[in-house]
Formats: sequence, C-alpha cells, structure tokens
Amino acid sequence: QGAHHRVGFCILHAVQSQLNAPAHITYILFGSLFFGRYFFVLFHLFAIFAVSIKTMTYNEIWRQLTPLYDNGEAKAIVRVLLEMQFGLSWADVICGKVTQLGAENALLLQQMIGRLVKGEPVQYVMGRAEFANRIFSVTQGVLIPRPETAELCAWITHETPENATVLDVGCGSGCIAVTLALNIHGAHVV
Repeated sequence: QGAHHRVGFCILHAVQSQLNAPAHITYILFGSLFFGRYFFVLFHLFAIFAVSIKTMTYNEIWRQLTPLYDNGEAKAIVRVLLEMQFGLSWADVICGKVTQLGAENALLLQQMIGRLVKGEPVQYVMGRAEFANRIFSVTQGVLIPRPETAELCAWITHETPENATVLDVGCGSGCIAVTLALNIHGAHVV
C-alpha cells in the first residue's frame, strides 16, 4: 500500500502500465492516503474504461462517412465537427491532435460519429450551425440555415434602407431575423 504498492496486489494492475506518469502518481498518493486498498480496485476499473476508449485519427473518422458521402464531403463534415465542437484548427488536425482528445471528448466524438454514420446532419449532431459568421442553435425541428440564405441576407442588407421594417415568417432558428436586425441599422424585425 502507498508508495510501496506491489504490482501483484491485484490482477487489474496490468492496466497501470497504460497510464501516464501523472495519473499513476495521483493514483499512488491519493489512493494510499485517503482511500486505502479499495481505491486501487476502483481506480483500475476506471482506468480500464478510460483506456478502452479508442482514439481515432482524422483519416479513420472521415473514412467512416464514405458510404454516405464522397471523400471531399466526408472530410469537410469531419473538419466542421472537429473545429466547432472540439476547437481543433486544421493545423491541429494535420498535427494529429485528434488522437490527443481526453477520454470524455474521445467518447463524445465516437458518439457523434455514430450519429453521422446514420445520416444525421452534422448541424443537428452538434446542435448548432454557422450562419453569416454567427452561431445559431438548431434542433431537428428547425431547418438548417443555408449558405445561400446568408447570401440573400447580405443582398437584403445592402439593398434595404435604414430603419426599415422586416417581416420574418416561420423563423425557425431565427438566423434571418437576427442577421437582418444586426446588419441593417435601425431595422425593426417582426
């Protein structure tokens, strides 16, 4: 027990070799100081779960989507997911940081990829979509904002005088109303 714990203490100690040094030190110190031998068993069970979460490379992820999408579209969907959900830039992806996600994020990524493989749009999987350089919440009951609609909003913004009244019917995510309200000076959006 403690700093002198023995590898043969429990069959689950085999997992210990898969832990990084800080986790192992934490395991030894806190386990022995506060919880005794039972902590070791619980910690190892957690370690088995954490280690069993497979981290995937960018190529492994997008290739799972090729039965539904061509290669370019599959790559684009995965890049959007990695950037918007996990904050990974394209440079991060190229450097392999996808494989360095923590256990919780790796599990979330696996769940999201599972939904994408079933054909669910990436915007619904993430619960948000980008529109006119803003992020909007979307659910399955809301149409996904389209880039073409953002272009239409840009044209309306350019052609509409200040203090105009704009009517948005069936607003869904509210992306049109919000975009026009913010882009047309003094606009009154109904």
